[in-house]
Order: sequence, then C-alpha cells, then structure tokens
Amino acid sequence: MIFLIQVWESFLFAYQALRSNILRTTLSLLGVSVGIFAIVAVFTAVDSLNKNIRSEIDSFSGAGVFYLGKWPWIMENNYPWWKYFNRPDMKYSEFKFLKENLKSAQAVAIIDNGNTKTASKGSNSMDVNMTGASYDYNQIANIPIASGRYFLPI
Repeated sequence: MIFLIQVWESFLFAYQALRSNILRTTLSLLGVSVGIFAIVAVFTAVDSLNKNIRSEIDSFSGAGVFYLGKWPWIMENNYPWWKYFNRPDMKYSEFKFLKENLKSAQAVAIIDNGNTKTASKGSNSMDVNMTGASYDYNQIANIPIASGRYFLPI
C-alpha cells in the first residue's frame, strides 16, 4: 500500500512541476519530438538510398549475377592493381567448361571489352567502346543495344 501511495505522490509532483513550468515543458516536448523526427527522417533517407542504389545495380547487372574475371568488379583508390595485372586472361575453353558444368545457372555468358578507339567518318569523329558478348548475355545484363543484334548461340 505504501508503494502505491509513493507512486501516486510521484505522479502528482510531476504533474505540478509540469503545470508550473509550462514553457520548459513545451520546449522539452518540442525538442524531443524534433529529435525523434530527425532520427526517423535520417534512417528513412538512408534506407531509401540503399534501396535505390541496390535496384540500380540489380537493373544493370541483374540480381544474383556472379562475375568471374581477371580484374575486380570495382576498383577503389590506392588499389593494388599490380596484383591483378599478371593474372591470366579468361579463355574461351574456361567459358565452355563453366557453361557445361554449371547446371544450376540459368545463363552463362562471356564478354570482352575492347579498348576505346576513335571512329571517324568525314569530319565527324567520336570515341567508341566495342564490347563482344555471347548470346546469353542479354539474360544476365539489362543493357539495351543501341544498334545491332546478338549473334546466334555458340
């Protein structure tokens, strides 16, 4: 019984303190509300950015895509590129081996990027990058072809 009386007196004391200091109470509630709103807004913005970046990457490379190559997919600053420079290039025989032995893969493709060259016709010139890809590449990467077509399956 004494415990309930102490709890009741504590509530009365707190209520009287809030009523006697209305400005402090209002500013405290406003500060707490703004703080909670700011935290929720920041977490929402970060989550939205993560989802947007993930969807952009998935639309470019496809969800569940595994890349295998000489160079890493993303090069960062101060990256030890010399570790990868002496790695051997991927061979067509390795592609055929993977295509035949990866039974659970929906598609296996090989791609080779050419160096940037300058193409010109008359007085017009532009830098172009030529990419060669196997037939199944359209199932892996969602990249529209500006002109041309995929060759028949190998």
